[in-house]
Amino acid sequence: MSRQIQSRSYLIPIHLDENHWSLLVFNINSKQIINFDSLYNIDKNIAIISNLISILSKYVTVLKGAQNWNFFQNYSAPRQSGDIDCGVFVCQYANEVHSILNMKQFDIICFCETKIEDSYPNSFYKNDYYYKIRLDRSRHGGGLIIFIKNSFVLTKSVHPENTELIYLQFRKSGQLNNFIYTFRAPNLKEQLFLEKLEDFIHSINLNEPLFIVGNLNMDFSDKIKSNISKFADHNDLINFVKTPTSI
Repeated sequence: MSRQIQSRSYLIPIHLDENHWSLLVFNINSKQIINFDSLYNIDKNIAIISNLISILSKYVTVLKGAQNWNFFQNYSAPRQSGDIDCGVFVCQYANEVHSILNMKQFDIICFCETKIEDSYPNSFYKNDYYYKIRLDRSRHGGGLIIFIKNSFVLTKSVHPENTELIYLQFRKSGQLNNFIYTFRAPNLKEQLFLEKLEDFIHSINLNEPLFIVGNLNMDFSDKIKSNISKFADHNDLINFVKTPTSI
């Protein structure tokens, strides 16, 4: 079961052209959608954005009818001068992340492809209510951040080498839990990624509940017996995602 969270704005990062990010902001009160694209590529990507808005309008209750809302490209937003800076610009556009964290309505919040390198200070997105665990890569791609409520007792945090993965062990209401957040780049072979993930899973204490979340870039539909569905069956995992999370 899920609880509907009421908010005035909803922020949706969009991955475009395999190596670019922009940000859609849905304003519930004004029935407006604003696109923040640091390359101003609205003409090139309008078909993809329109399709995404239609899907969100269909599946997200508070965005019902959004395909008929007024749509704007924000041309007053800062524009990137380089060709690899879009991730940082999206983060700047989305400074409302602080507002989301300050609502304290989520226990764990995860971001992937942060494109943040270790030169960024640890005060980046510091928040009074959440621990922050980050796995940096480079400005060219990759990177993970997890925000976890500081009411959780964090007992372990591990970043395995050569894997885009953060493993946490935390205690909540007396229950110890295993939590894995991971990302598979589209150019990494599915089977190789899943083999590494399985090796890591079997290196931890499986007597406690295990949660695996992330952007795996794999098809988990019931129509095909995919690598990820075979992986889940083999490891006695249950998939809770029933609708596509990307297009």
